[in-house]
Amino acid sequence: MAAPVTHVILTQKVFSKHFKDKKREEFFTGTLFPDIRYLGAIKRSKTHSFNLSLEEAKKGNSFEAGLKFHSLLDETRSSFLKKQPERLYRAFIKSAAVKSKFNRKDWVLAHQNLKLLEDEIHYEKIKNWGIYVDYLNNILKQELSFNIPRQIVRKWHRLLQEYFSQKPNDNSRKKMLLGFNFSKKAIQKENLVIKKLKRNSYLQRKIAEFYNKFEEFLL
Repeated sequence: MAAPVTHVILTQKVFSKHFKDKKREEFFTGTLFPDIRYLGAIKRSKTHSFNLSLEEAKKGNSFEAGLKFHSLLDETRSSFLKKQPERLYRAFIKSAAVKSKFNRKDWVLAHQNLKLLEDEIHYEKIKNWGIYVDYLNNILKQELSFNIPRQIVRKWHRLLQEYFSQKPNDNSRKKMLLGFNFSKKAIQKENLVIKKLKRNSYLQRKIAEFYNKFEEFLL
């Protein structure tokens, strides 16, 4: 899965071509909504779909299409990363100094750090984040249809608004992850590993490759 900034960046990259009939505010709110699960308000299976095509993601109203595109983006990214797992392992081992034989916990941590690194790298591809911050001033009725309390939806919007308001850094990541109930110790480790990952040229190339070829991977 991708982190919030990357979801916006990649969605914007293809929106005008593939979703031009959709309302931008509702679509982008929809494509950010599924990860509200990090607040513990809903199970992942309730907000994520599986094995979608681009054509299937286009169906429905603007919010529904955005919701489905979130899952399509996540699956496309996951498929891309799985095509070179051993090299990713080695890059992560070198940068994070973890044990050389990965277990599931290590792989989850690797993905967590990689997606936060992507957010930092991609952030400046959008010049006016205020547009997306403003979209989140409103709570859509479709969000409330998932039976998540309004105050939880509002918390989700505010966490995203604060996170989008500046280029991701140690402090902004900490604030967001604290909102997701990560421990301070875990967040400190995340930030230390991301500093090391930023110096890894292989990961930098792979992140750039996925961004540049994203539409090709979707089709």
